[in-house]
Amino acid sequence: MAKILIVDDDGETCRFMAELLEQPDREIRTTQRAEEAVRLAREPFDLLISDINLDAPQNGMDVLRAFKSGNPSGHVVLISGFGTLQTAIEAVRAGAYDYISKPFNITEVKATVERALAEPAAPAANERPHLDVAPPGLIGRTAGMLAVYKQIAHAANATASVLIVGESGTGKELVARAIHANGRRASRPFVPINCGALTESVLESELFGHTRGAFTGAVTDTKGIFEQANGGTVFLDEISETSAALQVKREVAQQRFRQDVFYRLSVIVIHMPALRERREDIPLLIETFLQNACSRAGRTVALTPAAIAALAAYRWPGNVRELENTIERLVVFSRGSTIDVADLPFRAASEPDLHERLFVDLPSLDEIERRYLVHVIEQVGGNRTRAAEVLGIDRRTLYRMAERFGIDLSEEKT
Repeated sequence: MAKILIVDDDGETCRFMAELLEQPDREIRTTQRAEEAVRLAREPFDLLISDINLDAPQNGMDVLRAFKSGNPSGHVVLISGFGTLQTAIEAVRAGAYDYISKPFNITEVKATVERALAEPAAPAANERPHLDVAPPGLIGRTAGMLAVYKQIAHAANATASVLIVGESGTGKELVARAIHANGRRASRPFVPINCGALTESVLESELFGHTRGAFTGAVTDTKGIFEQANGGTVFLDEISETSAALQVKREVAQQRFRQDVFYRLSVIVIHMPALRERREDIPLLIETFLQNACSRAGRTVALTPAAIAALAAYRWPGNVRELENTIERLVVFSRGSTIDVADLPFRAASEPDLHERLFVDLPSLDEIERRYLVHVIEQVGGNRTRAAEVLGIDRRTLYRMAERFGIDLSEEKT
């Protein structure tokens, strides 16, 4: 029988998680007190599920360490209301199996628990001192960014090559720098090079170096960036733009971006989501970029809620880089202390996908059912028992409906 310990300073969340994960072959214990959690964590358990912030001097990381000291073969799943890169790195290094953010997806929680109970535990990575290395611009709390943070945490402890894929402007170099700064190579050089911006001959010389007299103007022996990095990290930006001839010099063969090169580089693959795929992060990005732009301009400018909504609805083909440049421009050219919809770039109004935020489709029956469920939950103040009564269903059916529509029921009000 699998033994699970659930830790959260909110009693209702503990009860909800216990109900959600209850099965005949599982024994589940819960606690709201951090001190008791640290004590219980040393007892034999197969899985610990703990909130990171426990409103006490001890937190979820303390509970994790206590659990690992007594249950080295057990798994830990941490829960956080604010997923960050630093939290992911600290959790992975301390031996966490996974961590998820609130409000969490019921399906994700159940799937994570199933995987954790089925897989053997891996040894914890060596913990390192806290490093405040999250690069400016690597911001977001959506599921897509949380996945990126966890991948960075795992990649930082590895020695394998990492392939970072994503559209232009999504922050691929920021990811590369975060991996470097949090890994074993942090004290060595980080050397970036834009492969798509250089001619083949110049790029070859930059990568591999050259000897004196190798070509006109080569007056000294020059080290290539691979040698310059010297145990550090080389970031090959836009490597897919290099020619097949140059790719051969990486000891591999065949047209376009050669598959064998791809396989050599893609031991670990990290996908950076496009900004349109994580629109919920846009207000947070706007807030950060606005503060930075105002600081540089030496003035205070605010965006109206309507302007923020319009920016959040825009498709952003240039992704985070385009958003940051747009905010910078708005601050520089603003005439007053407030920026409204009318002040936004006119080109945005001519984009073909503007209809995405202006055209309202008639809702489907599923959408109507989802909206009604949300409405009932809001009207009863989030009380799950009362919501089930109003809908004429039991609590388990309510959970299944919420799971189907992606509605978070992790926090109940009484």
